[in-house]
Amino acid sequence: MTPEENQPKLPEPNTPEFPTEPSKEQIPVEAEPKGSDFDFDRMDKDVEEFREKIKSINPDINSDQPDEFNDFSAGYTPLRRRRRAIRSNDSTQQRDIGDQLSSILERSTPNLDFFLLSILCGLIISIGYAIDSNAILMFGIFVSPFLGPWVGALLSSTIGELRYFKQTIGGFFTSILMALIASVLVGGVSRFFASNNHIHAYYHSHLWWPDILLMVVGTIILILRFVQSDVRPIIPSLMVSYAFYLPVSVAGFGLGAGIDGLWPAGLFVFFVHLAISLLISLVMFFYLGVRPNSVNGFAITGGLILVSIIILVLFGGFGGKIQGNTSANVAAVLPETPTVVVPSETPFATKTAAPIASNTPIIATFTATVVLPTLTPINTGVPASVIGKIMSMESNGVVVRISPGGVAVTTVLNNYPVRILSDPPVIDENGEWVHVIIIDQLKEIEGWILSKYIITATPDFAP
Repeated sequence: MTPEENQPKLPEPNTPEFPTEPSKEQIPVEAEPKGSDFDFDRMDKDVEEFREKIKSINPDINSDQPDEFNDFSAGYTPLRRRRRAIRSNDSTQQRDIGDQLSSILERSTPNLDFFLLSILCGLIISIGYAIDSNAILMFGIFVSPFLGPWVGALLSSTIGELRYFKQTIGGFFTSILMALIASVLVGGVSRFFASNNHIHAYYHSHLWWPDILLMVVGTIILILRFVQSDVRPIIPSLMVSYAFYLPVSVAGFGLGAGIDGLWPAGLFVFFVHLAISLLISLVMFFYLGVRPNSVNGFAITGGLILVSIIILVLFGGFGGKIQGNTSANVAAVLPETPTVVVPSETPFATKTAAPIASNTPIIATFTATVVLPTLTPINTGVPASVIGKIMSMESNGVVVRISPGGVAVTTVLNNYPVRILSDPPVIDENGEWVHVIIIDQLKEIEGWILSKYIITATPDFAP
């Protein structure tokens, strides 16, 4: 028997005459139609492999972006693709800057507290001028409002937002006007009380380099902190308020009290400080990337720069009335010093008699000799060109005036040395005025001071 015959035979399948319904376990899985030539899974895998190869060739290409940004055709060079990406990033950055500017403008909108604090600030500062107290002046600065509207006005002018510019600049100047009116009222009331020399009032009606430097530094820090942070920079705002509210209040106080030399000199000082702060702010905005991007922005910004330059040219060189001992010589405008003279005791005529001759009628002859009087100054006991020291028991110093009882030139604090000139003094209803020279900052300033406010170490007086 062969090996094939030893193997058992398998039974043949029983094929029914009629097809029967197969069970669920016997239902075969349908194969993919032969007519479909696209293997989508395979195609996606090929695309991923292709992108990986491209990325290995040029790492700068970001394959995660949408296909419309990954244009690998020959017509789009890497430079063109880079420009398209930069334009996309610029649009996103501009949206972020726009949201930030909107937040800044909302925080800089003036409110009721801003105006109320401006009135309170003007009242306190003018009271400090009335009683000549530096501590009260500093307290008035501490209650000054936050200068957000001033920053908002400059920002809105740069970006050309006319509505915000009108709102913020109008609110700022309204607060300044309120402080001015409050100072006028206090100045009017001060007329009913005993007056003093108002040393601090005359000081802040002049331009001083320390005040300008303080205002410039405060403006720079105020712009940087207010734009880059949501926190209000209080201290830089106080530094700028020092340069704004003090001269405005001294102008209002001088107008209300009727004191010469304070109005409108204090107002001129305010405008000079305002112009300098404006120019510094625009430079800072340019540095931070906030620049005019519309016709309105260029027009408003250019107009503000032009007005600032005009203010600096006109008011910055106004002379000794607003610049104090930082300006030019005051002696050129001093009037001639009056000289008080009395005639000497020399007779106006001398009488001589002719010799009498014998047998001659006696005839008296007179020869008149006219002698002009000799003009000599009155000795009032003033030292001749000596060094004196200011000492006022009524206040912290005295006012130096351009002429006896005239317009104020500057102020001198107690214990400050002055050189008394040999010019004859002038006496009026206020007392005896002496001509002095003040040496400060390598410049000499001439003026007149009441002699009762000067003490000298020289006991003897010039004859």
